[in-house]
Amino acid sequence: MTVGARVPGRTRGPRVLTAMVAGVAVLALGGAGVAALSMGGGGGAAPATPPPAGPAALGDAVPTSFGFVSADTVERVKGVGARQLAGMTHGINNLVPAGSTQLQVGVTITNARSAEHAYTPAWFAIETAGRRTPVRPTAGSIRAGVLQPDAAIEGSLVFVVPARGQRAVLVVDDPAGAPVRIDLGRVDRAAAPAHQGHVPGARP
Repeated sequence: MTVGARVPGRTRGPRVLTAMVAGVAVLALGGAGVAALSMGGGGGAAPATPPPAGPAALGDAVPTSFGFVSADTVERVKGVGARQLAGMTHGINNLVPAGSTQLQVGVTITNARSAEHAYTPAWFAIETAGRRTPVRPTAGSIRAGVLQPDAAIEGSLVFVVPARGQRAVLVVDDPAGAPVRIDLGRVDRAAAPAHQGHVPGARP
């Protein structure tokens, strides 16, 4: 029997057709609603790509909740030791304690969102084996600010870390996602020029 055809003495056919049309309309509206939810609601957020399972490498653009972050270079820079100051260390900038070294890490922060996004050097820290508390930057060219949409900022951060041949990992606290971890290699006290790939004078 053809759907919607009139049967003598019955009126169920048109009702069936009406119900089917209404059902199709509901499904169409539901599909439109799902499409609207999938297209909207993002608030200009960057693609939710999870960071790698293990530490990333220098130069890798690691996905974050707002875009990307990378550690591009590492350089051991000279600081002032207690010997040069004849023991008068109070209030001295760039003071490097015995058994430590000063690392300058070049970083890039990229805002891939369609809206402004705040950033701060307080996101960054270095973790080393045998030290429970992460090392926060003591200096650098990056100050807290706001990135425009589809913009990036490059700069450097300076850390004073133990120099006992242990591996150093740069940790970036993503404000709305999982922390980013970037392997900086092993740290020792051998001076060397800046380069990419691992900490100067460090063992891979």
